[in-house]
Amino acid sequence: MKLLNRKIKIVTVHASGSIRQLINSELRVLGYLDVVGVPDLQSVIAILETEMIHWLITPVLMEERLNVFQILKLITEDPSMMDMRVSFVLDQPIDNHMISKAFDMGLMSLHKGMLTKTVVEAELKELFDICQAHADEQSLVAATYLRRHLIEFRRYEELLRFEKALFQLHTGHARLLKHLAEAHLLNQQADAAKQLAARTLLIAPELQPEFTELFQRYESLIEDSLGPAPQGDMLGVKSCMLVEPDAAARQKIELLLKQLGIAQIRSFTDAEPALAWIKTAPKPELVIFAWQLKSVPGPVFVQRLREIIGQGLPVTVMSKELTERDMPVLRELGVTDRIKKPIEDQKFLKEVIWVIHQDRTPSEPLVLQQKIRQAMAEQDFQRLAAYTKRYMDSTKTSETEKTLMQAELAYFRNNFTSAKSLALQALKKGPPSVEILNLLGKSLMKLRDFEMALRCLENAEVVSPNNVRRICQMAEAQLERGEEKAYGELIEQAMDLDPDSQAVAEVETKSALVHGDSKKAKSLMQSLQSLINIVSFTNNRAISLIRNDRFEDGTSLYNEAIQAVPDANVEVQAVLHYNLGLALGRMNRLAEARHHLDLAADLHSEKIHSKVVSLRKRVLKAIDEQTPLELHAKSIAPGTEAVSSDPARDYDELMMALTINAGDLACHKIYFEAPHSAALKEMIERPLRFKKRTTLARPPVKAS
Repeated sequence: MKLLNRKIKIVTVHASGSIRQLINSELRVLGYLDVVGVPDLQSVIAILETEMIHWLITPVLMEERLNVFQILKLITEDPSMMDMRVSFVLDQPIDNHMISKAFDMGLMSLHKGMLTKTVVEAELKELFDICQAHADEQSLVAATYLRRHLIEFRRYEELLRFEKALFQLHTGHARLLKHLAEAHLLNQQADAAKQLAARTLLIAPELQPEFTELFQRYESLIEDSLGPAPQGDMLGVKSCMLVEPDAAARQKIELLLKQLGIAQIRSFTDAEPALAWIKTAPKPELVIFAWQLKSVPGPVFVQRLREIIGQGLPVTVMSKELTERDMPVLRELGVTDRIKKPIEDQKFLKEVIWVIHQDRTPSEPLVLQQKIRQAMAEQDFQRLAAYTKRYMDSTKTSETEKTLMQAELAYFRNNFTSAKSLALQALKKGPPSVEILNLLGKSLMKLRDFEMALRCLENAEVVSPNNVRRICQMAEAQLERGEEKAYGELIEQAMDLDPDSQAVAEVETKSALVHGDSKKAKSLMQSLQSLINIVSFTNNRAISLIRNDRFEDGTSLYNEAIQAVPDANVEVQAVLHYNLGLALGRMNRLAEARHHLDLAADLHSEKIHSKVVSLRKRVLKAIDEQTPLELHAKSIAPGTEAVSSDPARDYDELMMALTINAGDLACHKIYFEAPHSAALKEMIERPLRFKKRTTLARPPVKAS
């Protein structure tokens, strides 16, 4: 939810109709149209049962049976309501610990004495000024009010803990370092404050006047003038891999990184030793590399690097030639950011801090895409849901990009028809980007329309050449079409770029299976990090062969794959035995189906155990009763197209894995406070009678 979005639904609560009208009128003057006033919180619950409220403005109402802490608790426990924000209006003083506990539970803002038009105007103006200053980042908006509250009641130790946690979430936010320095001063830790000031001025010298004013204000705590920039952990990042051929530039970059507190810097002069090291070493938290390398071209280096470290870690390229026009190619390859050469100290530091901040709290579409793809690769549904929601809610992503993301989600869920349809929609909405052409090509491959898939992939390769994985996908399409010469030429092209690529090994494995060379396939599989794509290829090709009455060819392909899978990979063996058993069952070859299901059961695969047991039971029943096998609609081979093709349903199902993380709901999970009294604990834990009658709309309203 974005507070500056004038389309949000606002509900104001007050026992006095005139005060409700006063607040509502001012909100409408500010451009909000969907504003409703109600006399009590019971009316709020009635609204919430049928529709979403984006912003609730209410007194605490402690005297009533229903209180606002119950609503805050509901929001923090139900991710489908995490777009709701709450502001307190204080007509009279209350225990300050109640207020801070409310911030713990996601309170956004605190307003006092909104009883006259002048005060209402001033309070709302201040809130919107704060929102504008922080680009509507509501953890920072809430932090402004919480910080003010903690200072007012001299709760300096809690303030310091909070400022540290907030900065870890928003690494590189220079003014947060200033607030952290102030918290140190209030805790009589002048040396720590001076160190923070020195570090901050490295990246934001324009804040010198503000720090001067800060230290003058607390002059009684300051004895010495500011010293040189200290060494130590500033950003919470301990390790970096640097690849830079030029010795002088490398030395300069190392010094700058150490000034940021990055202690473990592993430097290399060329790509090959860097890649050899990173295959066995713990993953660094940041990679910085020069585009011009000797042994491996920059585009190939970043592709090989991404195969090793995945999409989730930030990778920054340094070059004097690369411009904004090169960003589509860099983005597709997996580069997070680019730094202009020659290196300028302050610009370099700001770029590195930006990259680290985006890694911790991604907000840019490119970084979110990388995080989403990594979560897909790792089957991490909680992170996938969190990053997808952030991407779909972002005002920085266009409607075309959001449609394309829906297509990627459909592809991830094996809904290839839906993925194709959504990719075509995205193609109609905007220019034919590499991302759209890629996804459309991959979807058509899964749907076995190899002619059209090739056209899409070839067009993408023209826009962004030398993508090894795409060249291998084109080779696979030619393999499926039976065009051996074209296949060989493309494989040769891919191997010239990167003979060690996982994509090359995958497509050669597929070719070996097609040609019945299980020995070569087994040898190649030993080098693959994952066999998911091999299983998917085997399923799709075998099912297509069987549907075209080439039964023996289809079952032979399964058997070739089973023989080729390394003995230690029991999960993949079990999946292939299950899929072959399912295919044989559909062909009414029940004795053979039972044999392969028995083998799948003996492998004790947790992933498909329930499927194996269920299908085996039905096969045994069909054998005993001498009847054809009855199959449920859900009995599909893992890796083939799923039953659902509804993108809205796919999105809703994904959101079921959503959890509320730090920064998602104001200062919830950034600031922590135990209930201060038994009375407050009772208010929070009091049962709330609430039942949603319909699914709350998701995603929330679009920005104006």
